[in-house]
Amino acid sequence: MSASHWSTRPLAVLAVTTLVQVVTVMAGNSMVAIAPAMAQRLQVEPSLIGFQVSIVYAGAMIAALLGGPLVQRYGACRTQQACVALSALGALVACAPDLWLLAFASLLWGLGTGPATPAASHVLNRYTDPARRNLIFSLKQTGVPLGVMAAAFMMPPITLAQGAPVAYGLLALIAVAVLLFLQTARRTWDDDRRPGLPMGGNPLAGVPMIWRHPLLRSLSASAFCYAFCQLCVTSFTVTMLVTEVGIGLVEAGLLLSLVQFSGVMSRIGFGLWADRMGSALVPLALVGAGTAAMCAITALLGPGWPRTGLWLLLILLGGTAVGWTGMFVAEVARIAPPGQVGLATGSAIAFNFLGILAGPAIFALVYPWLGSYAYTFGGLAMVPLAGSVLVLHTLRVERRLDAARRDASAVATGDGRG
Repeated sequence: MSASHWSTRPLAVLAVTTLVQVVTVMAGNSMVAIAPAMAQRLQVEPSLIGFQVSIVYAGAMIAALLGGPLVQRYGACRTQQACVALSALGALVACAPDLWLLAFASLLWGLGTGPATPAASHVLNRYTDPARRNLIFSLKQTGVPLGVMAAAFMMPPITLAQGAPVAYGLLALIAVAVLLFLQTARRTWDDDRRPGLPMGGNPLAGVPMIWRHPLLRSLSASAFCYAFCQLCVTSFTVTMLVTEVGIGLVEAGLLLSLVQFSGVMSRIGFGLWADRMGSALVPLALVGAGTAAMCAITALLGPGWPRTGLWLLLILLGGTAVGWTGMFVAEVARIAPPGQVGLATGSAIAFNFLGILAGPAIFALVYPWLGSYAYTFGGLAMVPLAGSVLVLHTLRVERRLDAARRDASAVATGDGRG
C-alpha cells in the first residue's frame, strides 16, 4: 500500500500521531517510573524527581512555542520525526549514571515532547471530520497516559533485572523505529509545508493572540492549573506508594499504569460526551472539580488502606486528573481563528507546559514542610478547583459573545427588511 493511501485515512493518521505521542511521553516519564531506583543509583533524595520533571517540561514549553512555525516550514511529519529523534538521543544520554547528563537527557526529552502536539493537531485537522473533533483529539491525547503506562510497564522490571542502561537502550531503539516508519508519510503530510518561511521570528508571537482572545485566554489559564495537578499525580504516585504505603517498585509501577489507564478511558468518554454537547467546556469544568475532590481524599492515604479502596482512589484520581487534555486541545482547535490552529495550539499548549513546569517543582519544595506526599496531594486540591472556575468563566464569556452576535444579526436582518 502506498504512503498516499494509508497516510490520508483518518484512523491511520490518528493511530500514527498517537504512537508518536506515546513514544515521546514514554521517554519523558521513563525516569518517573523508576524514581526510587534512580535515586538510590545516584544517591539523592527521591523527591528530587520533581525537578527532573520540571526540566523535561521546561524544554517542552520552549519547543511548543516553536511548534507552529516548525510545522509550517518543515511539515507535520518532519516535525514529529525530530521529536522521536530527540527522545532517542535523550534515552542514550540517560544511560550514563551522571546527574548532569541526566539533566541534559531530560532537556532533550522535553524538546522532543513540545512540538508533537501542534504537529499532530495540524495533520489531524486536515484529515479528520470536524463533527468528531473532540473524540478524535481525545483519542490522540490518550497517547499521554499511554506513554506513561508504557514507561511504568517497561522501565521497572527491566531496570531491576538488567539495569537502567538496558532499559534506556531499548527505549532508544523504539524511538528510532518510529522515526523510520514516519518517513512513509513524509510526502503526503508535508505537502503543505512552506520551506521559505523564516524561523527567526518571535517564538512568542502566538501568545499575544491567545491573550487577546477572551475565550482562549481563560481556557489556557485553566490548562495551567490542570496540568500543574496532572504532572504532580504522574510524578509522585510511585514514590508515594513505595515510601508511604509500603508497596514494591514493580507493583507501584503497575498502579501508576492503572491511574493512566483510567485517564485513557475517561478521555474517550469525555470526548464522546463533549461531541454530543457540541462543546467541552462543561465536562472540563466537572473534571477540575472532580480532581480537587480526589486530591483531598488522597491526603487520607496510608499503609492501613485496603487494596480495594486504594485501587478505587487511583482509578478516580486518574480519570479526573488525566482525562482533560484531549478536550482542551479540541476546544482550542474549535475556538482558534481560521487557518491558525497550529499556532494557537502551540501557544495554548505552552500554558499547559508552564503548569507542568511549575507543578512538580513546587510540589517538591512543599513536601519537606509537610513531611508527607499524601498531605501534599491534599494541599494540591485548590489548584484544579481554580482551573474549574476558569473554565466556567470561559463558558460564561462564550455565551455572552454568542448572545451579542445573535442580537447584532437580528438588528442587521431587521435593518435589511426595513
